[in-house]
Amino acid sequence: NKAKSKIGFNLCLVDDGYMTSWGDWTSLKPGKFVKEGGIRVLADAIRSKGMQPGVWLAPFACDKNSKLAKDHPDWIIRNDSG
Repeated sequence: NKAKSKIGFNLCLVDDGYMTSWGDWTSLKPGKFVKEGGIRVLADAIRSKGMQPGVWLAPFACDKNSKLAKDHPDWIIRNDSG
């Protein structure tokens, strides 16, 4: 396919910054993606170029103000400082 032959690989990774906060991996920042279809539109565009879409995440990290931390405080490992 054209994309792979020009750049030498077939994976396109959406990097950090697409989500509202670390831990809220399915909550997209407003304005980052088109409203209709969300990140699926971007993934489909990547696939149309013959590439595999990927999404960056850090499954063992979350922001203290994330929805994940608020909804599941018992999932958070804390040190003596909190």
